Amino acid sequence: MSDGHDHGRDEATLDRQAADRFARVHAESADETDWLALEAWLAEAPERNAAFERVERLWAELDERGPEILRALDRDPRADIVRLTASPRRRRTLPRWLPIGAGLAASLVLAVFATVFLGRSESPASVYATARGQTRTVALMDGSVIHLNSASSISVRMDGHRRRVTLAEGEAAFDVAKDPTRPFVVTVGDQRVTVVGTEFDILRHDGRIAVTVRRGIVAVHARRADAKLTPGQQMVRHEGEAGAVVRLVQADDAFAWRKGYVIYKDRPLAEVASDLGRYFATPIRTDAAAGRLAFSGALVIDNEDAVIGRLEAFLPVRADRTGREITLRTASAAD
Repeated sequence: MSDGHDHGRDEATLDRQAADRFARVHAESADETDWLALEAWLAEAPERNAAFERVERLWAELDERGPEILRALDRDPRADIVRLTASPRRRRTLPRWLPIGAGLAASLVLAVFATVFLGRSESPASVYATARGQTRTVALMDGSVIHLNSASSISVRMDGHRRRVTLAEGEAAFDVAKDPTRPFVVTVGDQRVTVVGTEFDILRHDGRIAVTVRRGIVAVHARRADAKLTPGQQMVRHEGEAGAVVRLVQADDAFAWRKGYVIYKDRPLAEVASDLGRYFATPIRTDAAAGRLAFSGALVIDNEDAVIGRLEAFLPVRADRTGREITLRTASAAD
């Protein structure tokens, strides 16, 4: 014996199934097979006919009021603006054998809207960027938070099926709200990062991509380099190349930039100089000998002259400054 709550859950599930069937037969790729599958699904139970007809009537109103709804969502994505009545005044043209019947339960409006309307029409992407020396925090409507490092750019697209981000350049730290029904997918260069709810950092700079996990599990898909990363693991690879390196790290080190400093451990000075170029306007170069020197330490990212001075104190290098760039040379070469 089931109670009213069970009945409500069953009806909601049925309406979601009906919405999925509706979307399939109205997709551009739909063919006779899809319509026959729908007809067979409807014939199995009378409740399915009622559910499909509710979706059909809702779609008629969504089709009519779609621009109005998107404008309202642009003004305030959190606003309670989707109030639909499933009015029978206007209907899509469908085969005559499809049923015609009762109205729509209000509790299903948002679920069907996400499945049918957003699934059929791409939601617009939002672009966020930072200049050199600037950071930014982006709060998404699903509860996720993205922290952008200096000289970084991302685009975000949210719909009823998935949450999608593209990291064009730079670095971002992600704290993803858990939602098993909508994967959070980050495209960065030629690889894809997929999570449900976790915290991780992605750096893309100078053809190098590094993914570092602090919480949860992160799936990385790339050319012959698929991996599942757990807390304390980092995957590093160069774009266009097969394979990658997965290593154990102190995950907090990758997030240190949020506190105003960066940490390096046995990194070639050439790589450090290139990385510092993300923060300062004047490019930093190294000569061949200086570029091979290994550097370990934490650098406070305050101003360029101070950072260069710290490198000169830690390593046997001297800085040659011109109007266009700074070149780090070994002390012997500079003398």
